[in-house]
Amino acid sequence: MSARIVSLSIDPREVLELSMGEIDGDLIHSDYCAVDQGRGFGYMVYEYIHKRENRPIMLMIHVDNVHGTTRATILTSPEMEDWEYPFDCEEEYEWMDKIMEVLEEYIIDVREE
Repeated sequence: MSARIVSLSIDPREVLELSMGEIDGDLIHSDYCAVDQGRGFGYMVYEYIHKRENRPIMLMIHVDNVHGTTRATILTSPEMEDWEYPFDCEEEYEWMDKIMEVLEEYIIDVREE
């Protein structure tokens, strides 16, 4: 699993809109709740089928701005039902890198978990 927490200079709705057309995968669910002008919270969940191993990888983006700074928590996770199977996380990291490229010009700070 890969996780990053990112502080951004744009509002949460813009983060979701920017990400929407740039992610290679099936959008499973998205939602956004506006709290005030430029403030709110929302999330998107994507599924991508790993090409070589025919197994799903999930991408979840949660964004919020309720205290004055937009934060995005981005998680990618391969399906790990079979722990004996040695999976390759390369595509998982490529997916994380792609979303980070989309947000690059708006990033204030990044923390990896």
